[in-house]
Amino acid sequence: MSGKSQFRSFGGRVYGGISCRATLTTGIVMFEYHASGICPSTILFDIDGERKMRSIRFEGGGCSGNLQALPRLCEGMPAENVIKSLKGIQCGSKPTSCGDQFARAVEKALEHISQNKSQ
Repeated sequence: MSGKSQFRSFGGRVYGGISCRATLTTGIVMFEYHASGICPSTILFDIDGERKMRSIRFEGGGCSGNLQALPRLCEGMPAENVIKSLKGIQCGSKPTSCGDQFARAVEKALEHISQNKSQ
């Protein structure tokens, strides 16, 4: 590895509770989403250059099984498929769920990636 940093740029706060933590020279974009209406307070994930999900983590509480299952099932999945599969799922009487919040985060992340590619 040369002495060059692996980080190309840092994003900063985007709208709707999502922030871009970094864009790696490898094409991976790292995101942090501040969830609402669910037990975990934060969802961390990366989207690679092929728009596939990587390094998914839920932080701040929640159902252990659910928080292990979602990352395992979605790892390597195309980001668009995550949105189609999980958006709109409710948890009990709540209008949202961990899966729904994750889908909303991925949707906002893809918007961020699209906006920054055109700049």
